[in-house]
Amino acid sequence: MLNHTEVRSGAYYDSVVLMRLSDGLRQVDGVQQSLVAMGTELNLALLGDLDFDTSALGSLSTADMIVAIRAGSQGDIDQALAWLSEALVASAATPPSGSSDSPPRTLGRAAKAANANIVIISIPGANVVPEAVDAIRAGAATMIFSDGVSIQDERRLKQVADDAGVLVMGPDCGTALVGGVALGFANKVRAGTIGIVAASGTGAQHLSCLLDAQGLGISHILGVGGRDLHDDVGGLSTLRALALLDADPGTDRIVLVSKPPGSETALEVRAAADALSTPVTIGLLGPSGPDLTQLAQSVTEALDKQFTTPRVDLQTSQNYEPGLLAGLFSGGTLASEARQLFAGTIGHITDIDEFGPAPTPTSIASHEAHVLVDLGDDRMTVGRPHPMIDSIVRRDILVGLATDASRCRHVFLDVVLGYAAAPDPAGDLADAISRFLDAHIGNTVTATVVGTNADPQGLDTQRAALLELGCDVFESNAMATAAVEARLTTEIDNG
Repeated sequence: MLNHTEVRSGAYYDSVVLMRLSDGLRQVDGVQQSLVAMGTELNLALLGDLDFDTSALGSLSTADMIVAIRAGSQGDIDQALAWLSEALVASAATPPSGSSDSPPRTLGRAAKAANANIVIISIPGANVVPEAVDAIRAGAATMIFSDGVSIQDERRLKQVADDAGVLVMGPDCGTALVGGVALGFANKVRAGTIGIVAASGTGAQHLSCLLDAQGLGISHILGVGGRDLHDDVGGLSTLRALALLDADPGTDRIVLVSKPPGSETALEVRAAADALSTPVTIGLLGPSGPDLTQLAQSVTEALDKQFTTPRVDLQTSQNYEPGLLAGLFSGGTLASEARQLFAGTIGHITDIDEFGPAPTPTSIASHEAHVLVDLGDDRMTVGRPHPMIDSIVRRDILVGLATDASRCRHVFLDVVLGYAAAPDPAGDLADAISRFLDAHIGNTVTATVVGTNADPQGLDTQRAALLELGCDVFESNAMATAAVEARLTTEIDNG
């Protein structure tokens, strides 16, 4: 293998553009690894983690772009560089024309100039609060995709919004659907009259897709950020979102889905829900609450409809060989749900926190115990795209698991479809899954697929691809968890 590294000075591109270019380079024939990123300390550290030599790069600024490619030959590298040159030209922004007016200098002025009623913020967390306050004061609902905002700042920000009568979605809000328009990660679900308030991104996606499969439609999904129902925040955005949906003539049923809330906030939110004119189904996930499939069933039956059992397609023999769990999730809520349902049944399960401040694919793959990790955790996405966008981390872990042919492993993963997700997540994982299943006769892969046939990737298309690879495929994450639990605790049937 040959490594190529270079620095292109003064060539600034947005980080999302560069993440997509890095992924695109890895699709070029002969390329094994690549990174295109700005010259930050974090990106230099990531380059070192990928085994590229950084010593010759010299002193870099954040206006310098790093290009690193590992490929089988110089010809492959030349081909990759040619692809990159074309892709950079195609992605270059075209300056606005036809207007002599100066562009707005602040987010609030831009919102007012555009008469915008929603502003989306995705910038480093340390810079979020002043920009969000500016948007709130302009009267715009504000969706904060960014993480890294302290819980104290979140409370102060939401208090400002509450005083102004404005909804804040987030921080760390990755999923919303407003009037059929997807914001962030969301699925193409049928339109309807069920409004969802969600302190849980993939939880909202899974719930909306389960309801879509029952023939039910969604009016809006209002994400509020995973910490909104903590007592330190007080559910300010949840209370605002409930009130907005209650006033919406197109919503006749509200569902609240959240990770376990603070005790004081739970009481306040329940009291507010009881006072609404629109009926509310509350699903507080956790030890005493329902799983997402049970919540979908409750909503369906509350609407006097019969709940149809979510679809299951099995490829694996029922004679399971007990082994170790390797749970590799892109959705934090789905990982949490699986961990909760496994509680007390298969022994200790190592989570992402136990790998220290810098988990790596190698440390996860080589772990000699049950492991279940959220690969969308902040520590796993530094300098990398989210695993819903790019499967490289899961591919690396699967390949690492395949190198140990002496031990049976049961891989459990989610494949989340929809807007902003990878165009073909099953295809991205195909080679790695095949290598893993071929490594040991007892290895299995169980996949929860979250999506609809209207999604850009197509639910049936993705299911069929995973089944062809030899995976068991579930529409319900809770049902998938039960199936994995069975194979982890069932003795081999030699009869």
